Amino acid sequence: MIRSTLIDLAKAVNLRLGRSFSLWAFAAVSLVFLASCSQIGRPNVEPFYAESTPPKVQEFRWSNGKMPKSFDPARAASAPETDIIRAIFEGLTEIDPKTLQEKPAAAEKWTRPKARWRA
Repeated sequence: MIRSTLIDLAKAVNLRLGRSFSLWAFAAVSLVFLASCSQIGRPNVEPFYAESTPPKVQEFRWSNGKMPKSFDPARAASAPETDIIRAIFEGLTEIDPKTLQEKPAAAEKWTRPKARWRA
């Protein structure tokens, strides 16, 4: 079908088959491009409705990999523990996502005049 279309195109332009290969290649690429663009349309959007039923018991489940060794914030050392600690406990401070400066979270303030740290 494509070959017959190219031959018809060659007859219309009055070219011979072996005379100008680059013109033939351009014509073939153009024909394929035009044929592929002819059926572009918007996809049919349909609403998605899940066919699953809600669980009988409303509970929160956390998939965290291994079982954590401790829920104590002072003893949390690896990823399973620290992920849960960050989710459960609110820190005294947090980082503002826009300015990346610290701001109070659970703490009202953290200034201490004349602070002296002992070793």
